[in-house]
Amino acid sequence: MKTDNLFYHIFNDLPEAFFALLGLPPDEAKRYVFKSVELKQSAFRIDATFQPKDKTRPFYFVEAQFQRDKAFYRRFFAETFLYLRQYEVRDWRGAVIFPNKKIEPSFKNYEELIESGRVKRIYLDELPKTERLLPHLEMFRLMVADEQETLKTARAILSETGTKFWDILEKILVSKFSTLTREEIEKMLKLETNLMKTRYYRQAREEAIKEGLQQGLQQGLQEGKTQTAQEIAMRMLEEKLPIELIVKTTGLSKRQVQKLNVKKSLNGDDRARKKQNPSALKTRRRNS
Repeated sequence: MKTDNLFYHIFNDLPEAFFALLGLPPDEAKRYVFKSVELKQSAFRIDATFQPKDKTRPFYFVEAQFQRDKAFYRRFFAETFLYLRQYEVRDWRGAVIFPNKKIEPSFKNYEELIESGRVKRIYLDELPKTERLLPHLEMFRLMVADEQETLKTARAILSETGTKFWDILEKILVSKFSTLTREEIEKMLKLETNLMKTRYYRQAREEAIKEGLQQGLQQGLQEGKTQTAQEIAMRMLEEKLPIELIVKTTGLSKRQVQKLNVKKSLNGDDRARKKQNPSALKTRRRNS
């Protein structure tokens, strides 16, 4: 598993995860800019930095180390202080991430820095488990979980959040199951079945049923069910999910979903034309 590249994607696509890892509110990410930086000499590269937009907040140097390296701390602090020499930083913190304590090398000669509170050491296999699913932290737990636990956790994330975190979740799974294709991973996760159990699906279904009932109970339950399926299908189309998946999820026919897709496209075209020439669109509609 190429962890350097994977951590880059997590921090870049989901910066909230880093602050959740530190035990800070995920919203803290809004106050920072993520960058991977290369220093001007010796080709030193720091895995990740989180640079504050507000200079009163600390600057974070982040390194992930998944292989044994006796010189890790020597390199980490050399890169850190070389950056501090080249750029003005008011306050800084370090975060080093290991899969477990066995990988961490000795920090002899660097005790003062480690014990100063400036550097936080994180062991992914010791991340606390809570009754409430915390997707940002679960992403890191996936990286050290065995195959069975990985699949269980991935299904739980999908069940709770739908496709919200699918992009980064897919990168982690593809990295861990390198011999499988994306289609095989989706099949292994039973993605279609899980989407039907998601909170997103349930909320969409409840909202659509409520709206259908408000329009008139006399139209009957069957019509309400059809409207519910169409509402969910429209939302899934807006998220650009495959038509085959929408058919399986909603129970609508492929032809019905295709008609909804055409309707969505026409509505989008109308909105675009209206922005360009509102009066011409009104005339066209009157003539039709």
